[in-house]
Amino acid sequence: MLFPNSLHDANVARAALIAAEQASTAQAARAAALAQAEEAEREAAVAQADHDATATRLRAAQERAAAERAASAPSTEDDDADASHHGDGGIDNLPLQDTLLQQEAAILLNLHAQAVSVQNIRTLVPLLLDVNSTFYAR
Repeated sequence: MLFPNSLHDANVARAALIAAEQASTAQAARAAALAQAEEAEREAAVAQADHDATATRLRAAQERAAAERAASAPSTEDDDADASHHGDGGIDNLPLQDTLLQQEAAILLNLHAQAVSVQNIRTLVPLLLDVNSTFYAR
């Protein structure tokens, strides 16, 4: 039989051992969580850098497109109004361009109207033109 003091000391030693193991496990879990958080922060930094680079490329492409659009647009400045810069004697071609665009739109609409008006071809042909068909006279 154990003496009450030795039993108490054994229980205290076991409790201390369990507490030490729990503290060690908690410390390992905190270290693992900290490592995962650092990895997530690195991934977020890389993703942000990729996003910034993509945004920079997008802005550059938009600026190039705007510059090309501005370069291709007809000049409307007053100092370009003399007839030597225009092949048509200084007459502006905007009404002609509008007319051509309207004509092109009308042609496209007519084409679509024709395509819609053609119904299913099988409804237009009363019988199937199949050699094996019983409705097909030779």
